Amino acid sequence: MASSLLPVLALLCLATDCRSIAIRAHETPEGRRKKQMPVSALETSTILKTGRFNESWKSAVSHLLPVEGIKHAWNQTAIVTYAGKKDLTYIDGAIMLGMSIKKHVPGFPMVAIVVHGMSPSYKQLLRGAGWAIVQVPNWEADYCGAECDLQFLGRWHDSFEKINAFRLPFRRVLFLDADTYVFQPKLRSVIDMYLPHGHIAMAMDGCKDISHGHGSNEYNSGVMLYNPDLGMFMNMIDMVSHRERNDILDQNIINEAYRGKVVELPRNFNCVDILGVQPGQRTECEFRCGDDAVVSHFTGHPKPTAGKRMLLELVRRPTSPAIACTKTNFGSCAKWSEFYCDMRQHSESLSGSLQQDLEHAGPCCHSPFDPKRDRLSCKECPAELTVVGSGSCKNCPGPEQDVDGVFVKTSIKGSKLHGGKPIYMRVPSSGGKKPIYLYYFQHNTMWMLGDNYSTNMNQEVVAFAGKEAQCPRDAGAWHFINATGQREMRPDVHIRETKFGPKDPEHVAFNATTGGWERQEAPTHPILNFLEV
Repeated sequence: MASSLLPVLALLCLATDCRSIAIRAHETPEGRRKKQMPVSALETSTILKTGRFNESWKSAVSHLLPVEGIKHAWNQTAIVTYAGKKDLTYIDGAIMLGMSIKKHVPGFPMVAIVVHGMSPSYKQLLRGAGWAIVQVPNWEADYCGAECDLQFLGRWHDSFEKINAFRLPFRRVLFLDADTYVFQPKLRSVIDMYLPHGHIAMAMDGCKDISHGHGSNEYNSGVMLYNPDLGMFMNMIDMVSHRERNDILDQNIINEAYRGKVVELPRNFNCVDILGVQPGQRTECEFRCGDDAVVSHFTGHPKPTAGKRMLLELVRRPTSPAIACTKTNFGSCAKWSEFYCDMRQHSESLSGSLQQDLEHAGPCCHSPFDPKRDRLSCKECPAELTVVGSGSCKNCPGPEQDVDGVFVKTSIKGSKLHGGKPIYMRVPSSGGKKPIYLYYFQHNTMWMLGDNYSTNMNQEVVAFAGKEAQCPRDAGAWHFINATGQREMRPDVHIRETKFGPKDPEHVAFNATTGGWERQEAPTHPILNFLEV
């Protein structure tokens, strides 16, 4: 969420006499408390029909936000996140973040900013993770109006109000995006660090700095230490009123507002760790946090809390990052499997849908693979499989049913029909001359066996797996046509990994034309193309 959009703010302070309202240095705690006004409908109801905000609106937002259940906030340091309104990806992310904070940096007030209208059940989930709730108005409709640019807003439509974190009533705030996660107690050193007046502490955003060819240093707003300042909040509003589209990302605004006043944190306090050359960059960033990551930032979409079973199967396996994340915007993929284990541990605190997806995805995996603790599904899908037990039903209608033999992962390029999965082919010498394919059909979300990998027509499919899996090795409940012409499960049919197949399955593929294995560059895992949200 470090790059969450603030398009609503583009409408603020368009009047030429828009002024900054600052908290005076000599203001007393009592005076600060008086400025904590309840959030009212006035903040959204006083907008002019032209889309410009009038002085009443600006006056209505120029106050500190009230916080439920926290006394003497003006004298405390709080840990804050933004959970949006209805996107469970970020709500579940905030829940996991809260669990990690309570484990590694306990004892601080925890505040989750949410948008007015969030479901009471979602608020209760956040409170269960230790968060106090601060509710802010929903400005989306005020910005978007009847002609909303949905393509522009995209996934950021639930993230407009993050900037409200700068008008909280605390002495100091450590802000963490909801897609971050604390892995070490060293974060306490950031909370306790000296911060000059009017400054903010942030880590560099990967290699987006002058030394790597950028015009200026760009800091990542996913982790920030600062002193809340109502004047700074209003200054940001003024700044946004003159910007459009990508220039109103919260990260751009915060970097500009604090230009020359950033205390740089080591990158391991906001670890992104992009693998390979990030899109839009020319070279690979050489900085790696590795095991020294204090706070990991799961940038990119979909997030590991997205609740998609096939994604979770990737997140679960320690070997997936090199496959799924290379040359993408996915950050901290090396921490995916460790994070997955923690999600399983705290499953009862998460949303019901994510709990269900975690249960289906399977238990925690370990690195290296431990055959005593780990299931075979913790390993990557093999390049060579064997089908056994199909036999041949001479009286059965439809295609030939004897599909026993060795199947190899081919270099055939699948399409969206195949959900990003590889296409396997039976080696001709292992079972007849006619090619038989083992392939996935996205529409049915199931693996199939047949002589045409582009069809799911019942009369042309030899068999299909009733048990869904990302890898055919882990599928099961294979259904064949019986003598009456009906589909019937054959419990005697199994697919297993061969003992002597290639040991590096994600870097090799069988070329059906040449009849041999070919080395391939590690690709971005194609499944991510079909999981994008």
